[in-house]
Amino acid sequence: MVQSSPGVDAAPTSGPLEPIRILVCLYNRCLSQALCTFLRLEEPGFDVRHSEEAEPGFTPTHFLTDLPSLEQCGTDAPPEAKVIVFDEGLDQLQIEKVLSYPNFAGLIRSTCNNRQLVKAIRCVQKGEVWIDGATVKSLLQRRNNRRPEGETIRLTLREQQIAEMILQGMKNKEIASRIFLSESTVKVYISRIYKKHQVPTRAHLIHILTQPQHKT
Repeated sequence: MVQSSPGVDAAPTSGPLEPIRILVCLYNRCLSQALCTFLRLEEPGFDVRHSEEAEPGFTPTHFLTDLPSLEQCGTDAPPEAKVIVFDEGLDQLQIEKVLSYPNFAGLIRSTCNNRQLVKAIRCVQKGEVWIDGATVKSLLQRRNNRRPEGETIRLTLREQQIAEMILQGMKNKEIASRIFLSESTVKVYISRIYKKHQVPTRAHLIHILTQPQHKT
C-alpha cells in the first residue's frame, strides 16, 4: 500500500468521508457483473453500479476497471473518480502506462482476495494509493536500471529497503521497529534518500518513484 499523503509531511484528512460510489467497468462483462454483485453483498453501504446500468447523473467516487477498458473509455472515463485498475498480468510498460493515467489511485492484482479488495477501496477513499509490495519493488528496480547515463541515483541496500517501506505506506516508527533501528536513525536515512532524489517530502518521493520515467 502506498500513501499519497503519509506521515509527518502532510496533515491527516479531516471531516467525514464521502460515501463510496463505485462504477465497475471490466473488459469481461460476466466478471464485471459478478464483481458488482459481490461488492453489494459484502459492503451494503457501497453504491455499486455496472457501467451498463449507471444512470447519466451517477457520479462515482471510485472507478474499478482494467487496462483494456481504460483505454477504450479514454476521455469518457469518470473525470472525478479515483481509478483502481485490476492487474491481470500486466507487463512493466503497461504498469507504467496505468500509473500515468489521471486520477490513478490503485493497482490491485486480479488474484487478490475479497478482504484485500475492500481494503484497497477504503484506503483509496482516505486519499491513499494502493500498490502491492511486489509491484513497488519491481518499479523501483526498473527505474534504477533505466536512468540515463550521468543521472544514476545510487541507494545503499539499507536506503533501498527503507524506500520500499515508505512506498508501502509505513511510517517512521513502523520502519524502525521492522529493521531494528531507532526512529532517529531511520529519519537520517530518509533525509539521505530525499537528498539523493532532490525532494523535500515523502509525498514528493512517492510521486517520482511511482511515475513512469521519461527520457529527455
